[in-house]
Amino acid sequence: MKFGVHILYFNQDKWILKTIENCGPFVDKIYVAWSEKPWSYNDNAKNFINNSNVDFLKQSKYYDKITIIKGEWKLDEDERNSCLNKAKEDGMDYLITQDADEFYTFEDYKKIINGISANPDYDFYTTPWIVFWKNYNYIVTGKDGNQICGYPEIAINLHKDVKFIRCRRPNSKNCKRLDAICHHMCFVFDKDDDCWNKINTWGHSHQFNITEWYNKYWLNWTPELKNIHPIQPTAWHKTLEYKGELPEVLR
Repeated sequence: MKFGVHILYFNQDKWILKTIENCGPFVDKIYVAWSEKPWSYNDNAKNFINNSNVDFLKQSKYYDKITIIKGEWKLDEDERNSCLNKAKEDGMDYLITQDADEFYTFEDYKKIINGISANPDYDFYTTPWIVFWKNYNYIVTGKDGNQICGYPEIAINLHKDVKFIRCRRPNSKNCKRLDAICHHMCFVFDKDDDCWNKINTWGHSHQFNITEWYNKYWLNWTPELKNIHPIQPTAWHKTLEYKGELPEVLR
């Protein structure tokens, strides 16, 4: 079996070399999608550009596995489908979705590969994730206190008639949940401006009041603040100090 992984590279220099170090030992191809301009979910997005340069990727020891796909895409799923189509052309059997701020222990990455190999006939695969907030010290929890805050789609079977239809969500319900924890650094930033950049260019930026959320929940956050998810507030009911171990590439 041949595995590819796709990574979206828009202002992600903080993470992307670590992401590639995470997936590089386990996949045959790494598809990095790059656009100078953001998606068009939010009218204000046109004021932002991608400051990441693809030459930065040459620092990776897995550079020989990387295929850079340049373009302009209106929607998140359009960009992902460009990677999917290229992976199919290259004869990949499965395409892993690993956004640049998502990480696994190496043991869990093996579980992804082995889990798909042992269950090869599903349309796509999911895995549980832990979502980090502000830094490595805090994670968010659901209303029930569960540290698992979702089950993202993390791989597509390229032998099936499956494609992305809304961000990373595919046009199928035939899925297998794998036993590997995704550590999602989606709201871990060095500077407040980095958060502002993300939420204005995000695939969900049309679903909430960006300025209101940024001022109330990001700039004025304290550990006592509750219901902080931008779109479904109670999905991130509160924050909790993280006591677990980080993936190797983040230690």
